[in-house]
Amino acid sequence: MKRNKGLWRGLSILMIWAMLGSIIPAGVIHAAEQQQDFSKMDVIPIPAGTRIITPTGELYGDDWERITAGGGWDVYTNKATMTLEFAYPIYLNGFKTFLNRGSNTTDFRLEGLVDGEWRDIDEMQSAWEDPSGYAYYMRAMTPGWYKSIRINFFNTNPDKAVNVTTIYLMSELPRVSNANVLPGQNTQGALQWDEVPGAEKYIVKYGPEFGQYTDQVELQPSDRQPGNYFIIPGLEKDRVYHAIVVPVVNGREGNRSVDMSIIIPSFRFFPGGTGFGINEWDNSWLYNKLGDGNMTSTWGSMGSGYVKDLNYYIQMPSTTYMTSLQVLPAVPADTTLTYTAYGWKNGVATEIGHKAYNLAARVGPYVLDPIPITPDWYDRLSIHVNSTNTAVETYEILWDSDKATVEGLWTERGDHKVTLHWNPVPDADYYTVTYESVIYPVNGTMQVSADAYKGYPVNGLVNGQEYTFRVNASVNGQLVNPTGKVIGSATAPNISRAVPAGTIASGSAEPIPAYDPYSVIDSYMTTGYSLWSGGTFGLSFPSPVSLKGVQISSFSMAPSMHHYTIYGLQGKRWIKIGQSTLTPMYRFKSDPYDLLQDPVAVKPGKYEGILVVGEVDQDGNWGSIDLNDIKLIYGDNQAPASVTGDTYGAQNTVTEDTYTQ
Repeated sequence: MKRNKGLWRGLSILMIWAMLGSIIPAGVIHAAEQQQDFSKMDVIPIPAGTRIITPTGELYGDDWERITAGGGWDVYTNKATMTLEFAYPIYLNGFKTFLNRGSNTTDFRLEGLVDGEWRDIDEMQSAWEDPSGYAYYMRAMTPGWYKSIRINFFNTNPDKAVNVTTIYLMSELPRVSNANVLPGQNTQGALQWDEVPGAEKYIVKYGPEFGQYTDQVELQPSDRQPGNYFIIPGLEKDRVYHAIVVPVVNGREGNRSVDMSIIIPSFRFFPGGTGFGINEWDNSWLYNKLGDGNMTSTWGSMGSGYVKDLNYYIQMPSTTYMTSLQVLPAVPADTTLTYTAYGWKNGVATEIGHKAYNLAARVGPYVLDPIPITPDWYDRLSIHVNSTNTAVETYEILWDSDKATVEGLWTERGDHKVTLHWNPVPDADYYTVTYESVIYPVNGTMQVSADAYKGYPVNGLVNGQEYTFRVNASVNGQLVNPTGKVIGSATAPNISRAVPAGTIASGSAEPIPAYDPYSVIDSYMTTGYSLWSGGTFGLSFPSPVSLKGVQISSFSMAPSMHHYTIYGLQGKRWIKIGQSTLTPMYRFKSDPYDLLQDPVAVKPGKYEGILVVGEVDQDGNWGSIDLNDIKLIYGDNQAPASVTGDTYGAQNTVTEDTYTQ
């Protein structure tokens, strides 16, 4: 009988596929070609604007935040499907979720929307970042650009419900992270983001609405400005721009950054030192947030249960002359916002402005028409807001005036002084400078000349101590609006050098023994060691060192006094060679040079080591001595390497001990 070659060929193919199907689970055919490397994937937070649809409905507000930023999602069923609809296509390689592996038996499968159809994109390749306890569970998916994915959650225990803590996306393509907007000037926007390794260029796309990016500009890595930001030129004032940044690596576009709102307002931000509150005068967590120019975050009823009616309180550092206010609100749904402004003078509030706005929902901020207010000098404001349909949330509150404002104040540290610089005010008769210690009852005001803006030194300050400074101007005999409060520090001169290589460090850091004593001699002022209840800190040099002083940097906090004594080791005897008091600081300082204390003179001589001992304070209480760094002032102009001898000069306290190595 003649054999049908076509039939046998078809049967053979079917048999091969049947055999493959029996040994390769469904969905693994892609993975059988090449396993994906989770370590090379970037973890992407769920982008803003993503619709998250669940069996109980779409997630909004706090529920959306809980599943994307941590907090959990429970559906009380054994199976549940979550659909993510992105505002734009994203290149994905995997999905990641945070689970409690010890008790959570939740698992999932992945589907992607491809050409209008839901397809299985689950590679069935999984991994745990931590094999025990709370851990991140990762699953590879078929690589590609997706506008929507579906996660089919189920619990492998039929008696348990689905429980998910946080969800993330994963991609092998690079993306811009930590993107944010800096306050713009004139018609230039300023964007900041972390450098993408290997990026040949960045494409900034921007437009009038979220997802509508009608213009773009290409920037080279060399276009990054001093201060780590990029300039976007040619923007209009008082207009909202939405922008994204796309890196290009090896000629291939990566995933875009988060959407950012750029606004260059004509109105003014509240000055530094302004206090903000929501439904009360003092909310420390709001410090300067409503005036920081950051259009990526809102402030309002999230701290008050998403209410539709609340009050903003604003306390200026100085009495300020105002003529109008401007609000940049968030409007996630159609609503009417009504604002009533009150101005405070000498503790009495008076209604000074009122305006209502009918607004349609949009992503990002609105720039509302100004609210005219009664022109006057105010030391505080309160603004009552009512929303008919949404919770009250605000990006920024701005103000304006028909009087000039002294601007551009910045400080330059010096030895027992701070030099002030600011922008000149046209036709200024003179300026007044006001300063105040943030800890001690020390303050002063002085009248300075019209050219003092070029650099005015405030002398007689305590090194290592912070002060606030303000500047005002008189124009044609009338005061204008002052600057905000700017913090500056007087700083001791850095005249010391590191301890010799091979120095042994030790300390009594109880009750916190985990501190590393060597962090005090590593020349990094951002790490430290704390001595409690009269503790000690010792340095043993590899050979005797000629000393005439010691210089300490400290992160000790107010209001305690921090006395200490320095002892030097000669032979087998400790002798007192110096003492001083640490100057406490008011708050954490990001600039470690502000922590540098005045040099402490010690009895000149050669020492095998030194010992710093905490003493009781002026009230008889033990204080803590917080050390960031200890450096030495060597005697006889000798650097550590030049100290070669091992005998001392004449010392009255050494009578019979001979130094031995």
